[in-house]
Amino acid sequence: MPKVTLLNKLSFICDSNKSILDSAKNNNIILEYSCGNGRCRTCIAKLKSGVIENINEEKILSEDEKKEGYFLTCNTFPKTDILIDIMPVDEKFFIPKRIIPAKISELKYISKNLLKLTLRIPPATRLKYHNGQFINIIRNGTSRSYSIANSFKDTSSALEFYIRNYKSGKMSRYWFQEAKVDDLLRIEGPLGTFYIKGNEKSKNLLFLATGTGLSPIKAILEDNDQLISKHKNIFLYHGARVKEDLFWEPPAKIKYYPVLSRPDKSWHGECGYVQNLAIRQKLNFEDTTVFACGSLEMINDAKIKLINNGLNESNFFYDAFVKS
Repeated sequence: MPKVTLLNKLSFICDSNKSILDSAKNNNIILEYSCGNGRCRTCIAKLKSGVIENINEEKILSEDEKKEGYFLTCNTFPKTDILIDIMPVDEKFFIPKRIIPAKISELKYISKNLLKLTLRIPPATRLKYHNGQFINIIRNGTSRSYSIANSFKDTSSALEFYIRNYKSGKMSRYWFQEAKVDDLLRIEGPLGTFYIKGNEKSKNLLFLATGTGLSPIKAILEDNDQLISKHKNIFLYHGARVKEDLFWEPPAKIKYYPVLSRPDKSWHGECGYVQNLAIRQKLNFEDTTVFACGSLEMINDAKIKLINNGLNESNFFYDAFVKS
């Protein structure tokens, strides 16, 4: 079986019937990932040598990226020994995923298209996670991914989520028409690598969020004392369509900018798109680390524009929300 070698010379054997990402996990090596099925780009890597093959048709990467050797580790397997330009996540951050029961504790409808969900899990079954990670919620064989919106605490058995109502969505119909308190569900997690890893040396931390992409950022920023002590400035730009979709305001020490793309006449704040506002305000991107979460369109546009304005590409981390 082919051997996969990473940029730091760490290597593992890739199973013939598994993706590079899954084979790495089986060898207790964690690569950056989110959706795990070739739609979000989080697991992008660059092939330095060897031959790989796609598992499914590649529809996310551009033709130029493919020509330059970029690929998604969740959607490829090696045909030969390969060397890839990617670094693993420090193994000390690895938390094994579990499947555990959960019941609905509260359903709070913020607007007709936005719901705050609170789940409770058995007191003896604490779910440990890193702030910024997500879980899968499973109901009657249907599974959907949702970012945890509250910071982890050893003493808490509650998990919070903010859920958008998608037209014709199977789980959306359940959440907005059928769900009730005490419904029994299952959850699988924690999942994803969108969290603070402690090696961010920049003086500025910039968080960009669109819609419910604020959820994992909220979890990170609620536990903000250590972040503030390490960084001179923390900025949060939250983009929404209308004012009713702005569901959280961070602590005063964080520089917060809500931005609406479809404001009505009563709105006197910032308008447009979060990445454009950050650029207009002329932050020092050369000394900034960015965490972006939300629509893939925002993430792709933000990455290009911020890098063009001085951001080091290695300081751009993201979690793209893609529809199931």
